[in-house]
Amino acid sequence: MPPDAALWVDGVATQQSGADRDFVSPPLTPGQTFTYELKARWMQDGQPVEKTLKVDVRANETSRADFMR
Repeated sequence: MPPDAALWVDGVATQQSGADRDFVSPPLTPGQTFTYELKARWMQDGQPVEKTLKVDVRANETSRADFMR
């Protein structure tokens, strides 16, 4: 994601910045899938861009979201 993008996880603003950001979820029940909604907002070529992604996560696994696709 653009390094200066604002990012929200399930509607809560985050404080991290940079192109790559890491988050750790609360403990998750093994065998279940949980979904987080990520929303990013930034300026590109003088125009506002906003993208929302739904990311499935599971206990003891890593999930990735790519806002630049």
